[in-house]
Order: sequence, then structure tokens, then C-alpha cells
Amino acid sequence: MPFWGWGAAPAEQPRPVAAVVATPAAAPATVSPPAAYHGASPAAMPSPPPAPQTPREQCPPCPSHFDGLGARSQHELQQLKEYPNLQDDIVADHPAAARCAQKAKELHSENESLALQLVNKQAVFDDALAKCRSAQQELDATKAEVQALLAKKNELLARESPDQMATILLSTANHIDGEAENLLHESLKAPGTLDTAALASLKESYIKQKTDKHWRMALEKSIKMR
Repeated sequence: MPFWGWGAAPAEQPRPVAAVVATPAAAPATVSPPAAYHGASPAAMPSPPPAPQTPREQCPPCPSHFDGLGARSQHELQQLKEYPNLQDDIVADHPAAARCAQKAKELHSENESLALQLVNKQAVFDDALAKCRSAQQELDATKAEVQALLAKKNELLARESPDQMATILLSTANHIDGEAENLLHESLKAPGTLDTAALASLKESYIKQKTDKHWRMALEKSIKMR
């Protein structure tokens, strides 16, 4: 030991630190689905994940160095620090920045081309929209006509239904029978006697009306029996 350290107290040695052994974390327990889940219907199964979206342009990483920056003087570096515009010029001259600028120019050109295509297709879209509206108006008019025809058809079918026809036949038969009875009573109340021609005419009219009444009533009963 050197002489200048004879009277000095020995320096305290650092205590050894116990090594800490990292214990790997326990893997999460795998929980098996219940038995009823295996027999679930396809509708109860989870829906598939959505389709991946179109990838977007990613910002390139920051360059690790700039050529020629280390050869600049202290004064030039101080000026770069004070004037950010000078820094922009250095960044713009970097090859990675030049590639980004070229890519942005290409994307701008593509967007401009797509915008022009959309503008040119506007007239085609307007024409198709006008034709669609005209066709829709014609379709609505045709549907209205069809609805009117269906209503007319239903009305005719209702008139020709068995129940409706039976009602009409019975009403007409009662009306004809009433006319026949009125004709007979008026003839009997008339002053004087009927000659042979008048009596024959009365008989013919009375029998005809009664015949019309009975065949209508017979047809009405036949319809109800079906």
C-alpha cells in the first residue's frame, strides 16, 4: 500500500447484490368453451372479421444522417439552428425526401386524373338519373292503371258471385210476381167485362210473369244448394 494511504481508513467495499432470477410469467389458462357451444347453430357463431382496408401510404423513417453536415463550420451550424428555412433546404436535398416529394407528385397527378374522370362522368350520371326518374314515373302510372283494373275485376267478381246472383234472382222474381198480381187486380177492378181478346192478353201476360218468377226462384235455390 502507498505511504499516503497508511493512516486512512479502508474504503468501504460495495456489498454484493443478490442476483434476481426472472421467473417466466405463467401462461394464461386456456378455458375450453362449454359443450353447448360446440353444438351451437351457425347463426350463434361470431361473425368473421371485416375485410382488410386498402393500405395507406406510410411516412418513411427519419434519416439517420445527412451527407456533408459534419463538414460544416460551427458558424454554419449555428445559422442552421437559428433559421429553420435552411434546415428545410437541407432536408429537401436528402434522397429520401426527394423520393417522398416524387411520390407525392405522382399521387397528386393520380388524384387529378381521377377528379377529371369524375367530372367527365357527371353528364353520363345526370342522363342516367333523368332516365331512371322517367322510367319510375312510367312505372308508377302503369301500377296505378293495374290497380284500377284489379279493383274493377274484383267488383265484377263480386257481382257474379253465387250469393250475389242468388240475391239478385230472388229480388227480381219477387218484383215480377208483384207486377203480375197488380196486373190481375187492376183487370178485375176495371169496370165492365173483358172481351175475349183482352182476356187472352191478360192470361198470356200473367202466365209469362209467373213463369219468369218461378224459373228465377228455381235458379236461386239451385245456386244456394251448390
